[in-house]
Amino acid sequence: MGSPKVNRSDLVCRNANEVFQLTVVNGSSVPKLSGATQAQQMAIGTINGTCTGTLISERWIITAKHCIPGEQSGPYNFQFRTGRNGDVLDISLSGVRAIVHPDNPSDLDVALLELDAASAARVPTLGIQPIGIYRGTPDNSWAGSYLEAAGLGSTAAGAAGQNTSGKQRGFVRERVVEVQGRFVKVDGEGRNGVCFGDSGGPLLAPSSGGAVIIGTLTGGVNGAREDCVSQDVFTRSDVVRQWVEQNIGGPSGKPLTCDNGDPALAGQNFCYGNMVIKCESGRPEVLPCDGEDEMCGWDVRSNKYNCIRKADDPCMGMTEVGACEQDSKGRDVFAKRCAYNRQKARVETQLMDCSKCTGGNYVCAMIPEDGSVGCRLDECGGVSSVGSCDGNTAVWCEGGTVQRLDCSKYRNARCGPLGDGTRFGCVAGTGPSTSTPAI
Repeated sequence: MGSPKVNRSDLVCRNANEVFQLTVVNGSSVPKLSGATQAQQMAIGTINGTCTGTLISERWIITAKHCIPGEQSGPYNFQFRTGRNGDVLDISLSGVRAIVHPDNPSDLDVALLELDAASAARVPTLGIQPIGIYRGTPDNSWAGSYLEAAGLGSTAAGAAGQNTSGKQRGFVRERVVEVQGRFVKVDGEGRNGVCFGDSGGPLLAPSSGGAVIIGTLTGGVNGAREDCVSQDVFTRSDVVRQWVEQNIGGPSGKPLTCDNGDPALAGQNFCYGNMVIKCESGRPEVLPCDGEDEMCGWDVRSNKYNCIRKADDPCMGMTEVGACEQDSKGRDVFAKRCAYNRQKARVETQLMDCSKCTGGNYVCAMIPEDGSVGCRLDECGGVSSVGSCDGNTAVWCEGGTVQRLDCSKYRNARCGPLGDGTRFGCVAGTGPSTSTPAI
């Protein structure tokens, strides 16, 4: 994100479990890869029974531009249907307006749909958790890894297939082929994929709080939608994130409040990505930092978060998520991140030596409940949760056990870092040819 959270004053020693699990699936009524919570699954629904959309706030849905009649912004009456169970869509919310992305040429196939006030007020009471847009930047290092698509389209391929569009929610794992320009291309590899009625649906990746949106479905590649098991193109959500959040009045995902999760900080500004959330009035106001050399960060002159020059960043590019640094023996023992120091009333880069934690052998690792690095018990004898390559075998720590994956067993695969940044695994590249796809 490039700017620090203010609800933590120090790094702590704790034991935490990793949240990333990559399980092979061919399509399911529940997510198997993205980690979408039950409440997040309810955020994915059908729009008038013809397209799929995702609630990104209590009031707003993201979908594909081509799902909007005439691809024009303006009044638009629609029904968004979802449910706690994917095959029982017993919740209907009413919408009143569409905003299509103004890109010219119009290759950004993205639109926003607004619920009416009464429906928006029902979202939290129904237990629906909006899904946020990924705040990083996908690139071609993601090629070979897998993401999870979701939709409420047809469950069988081709015009002769069983058309169940708008009747049930499904999730499917697809391999990333490439990240090119504004798009992410994925491949069902002849086994599975998205289909008719899934347009506008999300491409999801795991995060510390469930799932995040990587893209929205635009269509198939060279008629691939006819068989629904080939290659598909998703418009990258990170490319339109700023436009989205300016239109919806704040960040996507969980509702925006001025206490930032900590009542003691009520009334203080804070950063969300490259936006300042101003809270002087007691209600959140969004101030985007749009300048070429601007970022949201700690302003030492006003002693609060504001739009500042990148050169004035007190943490010199270190984020609130932080990073692990190794000692001279190659062990991840130093946790480093940008955070608010309550005693000094300022933001600064904080460094903690996990080897000094008492009560066991601690190492630096991602702490899922914090969404940042910290210190946790070393349960794998020095092997980290990120892992490394032992020749062409990926080795990492998961659930307190050392995991090993021999990439030579998979077609055109080699050991390397997965595109989602979670750990080392098998990615597309030079490798022995077999009938089994790389994972």
